[in-house]
Amino acid sequence: MLIDLRRALQRLLPPVGALVLIEGAWAHFWLGVSPIEILWAAALSTPILILYALAILHARALATRVVLILTLLVMNYSQYAFASFYARFVAPSELQLLAENSPHELRESILLYSSSTALLAALTTLIAYAYILRKNGLFTPRRWLTPSALIAAVLWSHLIGGALPTAPAGSPEVAFLSTCTHALQSRLQHRSLIRSSRQNAPSPTQPAADFDIIYLVGESLRADRFPPGNYSRNVTPFLHALTLPHVAFNNVTSDGDCTGRSMPYLMVAPARPLHLDLYRRPTLFGYAKKAGFRTAFVYANENDWTEFVDGNIDLLRRNGQLGLASNKWAYNNDEKMIDSISNIANSSGPQFLVVETYTSHWPYGDRYQSCSRCRIYRPDNIGRPVPFSTRYRTQIVNSYDNAMIYFDQFVAHLMASLKKPTLVIFTSDHAESLGEHGRWGHCSAAPEQFFVPLMFIATDAMVAQAAGFSQLARRADTAATQANVFPSILGYFGYSASALSVSYAINLFDLSGDGEMDRSVLISEIGTGAEPVQFAHINKQRMMTSVESAMPGN
Repeated sequence: MLIDLRRALQRLLPPVGALVLIEGAWAHFWLGVSPIEILWAAALSTPILILYALAILHARALATRVVLILTLLVMNYSQYAFASFYARFVAPSELQLLAENSPHELRESILLYSSSTALLAALTTLIAYAYILRKNGLFTPRRWLTPSALIAAVLWSHLIGGALPTAPAGSPEVAFLSTCTHALQSRLQHRSLIRSSRQNAPSPTQPAADFDIIYLVGESLRADRFPPGNYSRNVTPFLHALTLPHVAFNNVTSDGDCTGRSMPYLMVAPARPLHLDLYRRPTLFGYAKKAGFRTAFVYANENDWTEFVDGNIDLLRRNGQLGLASNKWAYNNDEKMIDSISNIANSSGPQFLVVETYTSHWPYGDRYQSCSRCRIYRPDNIGRPVPFSTRYRTQIVNSYDNAMIYFDQFVAHLMASLKKPTLVIFTSDHAESLGEHGRWGHCSAAPEQFFVPLMFIATDAMVAQAAGFSQLARRADTAATQANVFPSILGYFGYSASALSVSYAINLFDLSGDGEMDRSVLISEIGTGAEPVQFAHINKQRMMTSVESAMPGN
């Protein structure tokens, strides 16, 4: 038996080596991965490819072989198709989101992330495995080897998951197995993890501001497209020609490079790297409610936001929640949120409203289909998404800029709908890569994904004066981070930082340009709150100085 197994391994090594070369070629020539990353991933992945080949080779039932081969095709295609849009393989957060989606959304995702090149790459791998089977079909199948090889492959992929490159290098099926096992582990930890209950916000020590506050969080918005940026195309004409009182900051980093990393930080501002604080500290909604505001959250994103959505939100308008009967999103474009926002914002009494948009998420062309006037720059990719590739850079950038035009109109309609004195604080969850050094999209720790717009807009001069616009304007050129926004909003609620039992970053009013400012951006998954995390550090000259890894404590 051992001799037979040794013979099998000897005969499998050459074709598996060829398979590694094929997948490395796809990663390098199509996805632009460096040879060093490919070699490292190949060394880690080869044992799993051999184990998987052994599992197929020793499957006694034809149906088992067919299932294993089809699973291989699905793993390869899904990874390559996702990488063609996001320049990386699937992460646990995507799998968890997929598991929570309805069959309708799953079908829409499959249609959206379709790629003929990804299919060709997956079929190439399938042909290589078919060759392995054909050349090694003389062995006597052993019943115990198939499950044993599969278990060993899964365990090895789980162990090496942290050592694989973040770029789509090496074997996509290995990365997929690793992602699945880590997602399952995270879900099990999430269910078993005992967290202390969220702290109640204390009462403010000063009277709250006498105006409503809307915290507008955009999606994937680059700072260079917004005031005071000097992008060659004026894709935000309303905001650039804004006559309402406003202050625009010009050097602000986001809390994270991904929505799932930045949005919870924006709403809770935990002490880094203690992700568990996301489930313990008071949220902005909790502080606002304690200060006498009626709280609301309206968003077009598809997340559930278990990190901060709780009983302190008086009115919650989720994207999927209102559209279940029609099996479609309630807010399939941001403009559909305007009525909900207007009804809430113009209600009697003080209002604190968080609005999260989805306008400029990839594929950008899908977001402005309802706005024919927004298609200024062509060719774009409306209704016809293309892979993230230098070949399609013109269409991608045109589509992104058209989405900026749509978002600018959304902000104009939002401001026009406000009938009460209101302060609008506008930023983005993160920015976006548009081909810089071969990088696209977000969630890949690229410096251009860290710099976001930050504007304070008042409906009238009295709100501007009460909100301290003159003081903010003096700091508009100072390096800042979104962590500075949270305590600034607390000030409008009547809170003094010195009177709080938890500490936050310095507020925007107290920023100083003296000395070096090191800003940290979360570049790893939040998960259950207990996993290791990574932060990229950005100095005030907009350069990434280092990456820090840390383990959250309890």
